[in-house]
Amino acid sequence: MPTRFPAADLVWRMERWEEPATAAKLTEALEEAQTGGDWGAVLGRRPVHDTESDLEGAPLAGRDLTGIDLRGASLDYADLSGADLTDAVLVEVRADPADFSGAILAGADISGSRLQCVRLTGVRAPLLRAVGAWIYDCDLTDADLSGADLSDGTWMGNVLDGTRFDGAVTTGLQQQHPATTWNCSLPSRQDAVALLPQEAAAARARWSDPEQAANLRDVVTAARRGEDWTDIRYSFSDGFYFDLAGAPLAGADLRGTNLMQAELTYANLSGADLTGAKLPHVQALGADLRGAILDETTITASVFSRADLTGASLRNATIDNVHFIKATLDHARFTGATITRTSTYGASQVGTEFT
Repeated sequence: MPTRFPAADLVWRMERWEEPATAAKLTEALEEAQTGGDWGAVLGRRPVHDTESDLEGAPLAGRDLTGIDLRGASLDYADLSGADLTDAVLVEVRADPADFSGAILAGADISGSRLQCVRLTGVRAPLLRAVGAWIYDCDLTDADLSGADLSDGTWMGNVLDGTRFDGAVTTGLQQQHPATTWNCSLPSRQDAVALLPQEAAAARARWSDPEQAANLRDVVTAARRGEDWTDIRYSFSDGFYFDLAGAPLAGADLRGTNLMQAELTYANLSGADLTGAKLPHVQALGADLRGAILDETTITASVFSRADLTGASLRNATIDNVHFIKATLDHARFTGATITRTSTYGASQVGTEFT
C-alpha cells in the first residue's frame, strides 16, 4: 500500500514561503550558501521548527544552485525539480518527501543523507557522491548515476527503471527489494490546495464510526484528568498517537488540558472551551475554532494556517512561533496576549482585537 502524504502537510509548508519578507530572505540565504557563507544565520530561526537548517517546503524548482552548500538542511516537501545542483554539497540532508525530478546533480555530494519518498525521475547525476546515503522508496526512473560513488549506502524499495549505473562504485552498497512501482503518493503543489476540502471531508467522516466516537470520548476524559490521552488514542489511529484530525470536538470542555503534538487538522473545535490549555507543537490547519475560548492558553511552535478563528477569544494567551497564515481571525480577541515570532500573513483580520 503506498505511503500517502496529506495535502495539508504540503500546503502549510509551501505557503509560509509566500510572505514577501520570507521569500526575500530565502533568496539571500541561497546566495550566501553559494558563496560558502552561513545561510542558516541569514534565514534565521523561523516558525515552526525553529531551526536555521529548515528549508521544508521551499520553492527551489528550476533555480541555479550550482556549487551551493546546504549540508544538514531539512528538505522535506521541498521542490527542487529542474534545479541545477551541479557540484552542490548536500551532505547529511534529510528529504522525506521531496521532488528532485529533472534536477542536475552532476558531481554533487549527498553522502550521509537520508532520502525517502523522493522523486528523482530523470535526474542527471554523473559522478554523484552518495557514500553512506540512505535511499528508501525513491523513484529513480531514467536517472543517470554513471560514475557515481554509491559505496556503503543503504537502498531499499526504489524504482530503478532505466536508471544508469555505468561505472558506478557500489562497494558495500546494500540494495534490497527494488520496486516496480513507486510506493509514495504526494500531491503536486498545483493541486494541493484544491485537495483540502476532499481531505477534510474524509478526515471528519471517519468519526461517525461508533468505535472511533467512543474512543474520542475516552481521549477527552483522559485529557481532562491530566492523563496520557495518546496511549488511549494509539490503537484506534493506525499507530499514530496524536491523531485527532477531523475530530468532532465542538463545544468540548478541554480546559487545562495538555494537547501537546495533537494533530487537529480539520478538527471541529467551534465553541470549545480550552481555557488554560497547553498547545505546543500542534498542527491545526483548516480547523474550525469559531467562537472557541482559548483564554490563557499557551500555543507554541504550532500551525493554525487556514484555520477559522472567527469570534474566538485568546485573551492573555501566550503565543510564540505560530503560523496563522491565511487563517480567518475576524473579530477574534487577542487582548492581553503575548505574541512573538508569529506570522499572520494573508490572514483575514476584520475587527480583530490585539489590544
